[in-house]
Amino acid sequence: MHVVNSFDELPLDDATKLNPFVQKICRGYKKKNTDYKGSVVHCVFDKDGVFRETEYPCHNFVVGFMGNTKHLFNVFTHQACTQATEFIDYLLSSESPYAKLWESNNVFVIRDKESGRPELIYWNNIPEEPMNLLCNFLICTRLQAGWGLSPIWKYLVDQGFNKAVATALMTMFSWGNQTVTFSSHSDERHTATPEKQYALDLSYGYPGDQPFNSTTINCFSVYNFANSIMDSKALLTFKQGGLGRPCNFIWDSKSKSTLKNFYRSKNHLLLRYSYLKKVVMDIETVRSIEKDLLKNA
Repeated sequence: MHVVNSFDELPLDDATKLNPFVQKICRGYKKKNTDYKGSVVHCVFDKDGVFRETEYPCHNFVVGFMGNTKHLFNVFTHQACTQATEFIDYLLSSESPYAKLWESNNVFVIRDKESGRPELIYWNNIPEEPMNLLCNFLICTRLQAGWGLSPIWKYLVDQGFNKAVATALMTMFSWGNQTVTFSSHSDERHTATPEKQYALDLSYGYPGDQPFNSTTINCFSVYNFANSIMDSKALLTFKQGGLGRPCNFIWDSKSKSTLKNFYRSKNHLLLRYSYLKKVVMDIETVRSIEKDLLKNA
């Protein structure tokens, strides 16, 4: 991964720089980083040499055109609170389950020079990238951008939870009984205190709009995710059969889902109560919940 501080530092040829869609995303990405009004996803990509743009609730439209795509620009939208930026920073880090993606020389992240905030990610040779892992990463960013769950993630991390475990646990909640990514937001779901406007509901994930498989056929494994253990198909390029859709199976295990057990337990209610009351959790309780979630049998 290469880190740069401006759009001008990206290795773009003149034709790409001058493309109207590329110029539009160049002009607008900084505002969309912090403004939580508008579409969750803002991407620009090419298909057979022709650039396209999508502003949409999810990445499905982008993935559907990936066959002959070389360039992909993705804005990290809706970072209206510091927790959101911290969550994206984690996903981009070497400790992230997606760290395999950052070994590539074809990926560039624009960070604000003063704050360090990750603003946009750009791939300049998509055919060489592991498609299922890449698309799963994009979907995972929407736990913040689409669902506004980063304050819960940050709270859990501050209580001592492993960051990957906290990422799994954040899917166990939703604001205002949300079930899919909203196409636009003009509310407080993306602020540091969404609980002031919305009820915090218990949920069990939404496999059609989140990065983890919560169906009854195959089970998402917190252990696999926390240890970057993924299905071999996760690393296939498009030409090798990595289509990117679906991609939430890559963390599955044949074992019984520990997250499903958590959903049925009193600890689900405990975490909800603790977050809303801003309780400082006992570290032994944290370790006990984490141990149960990380069981690999």
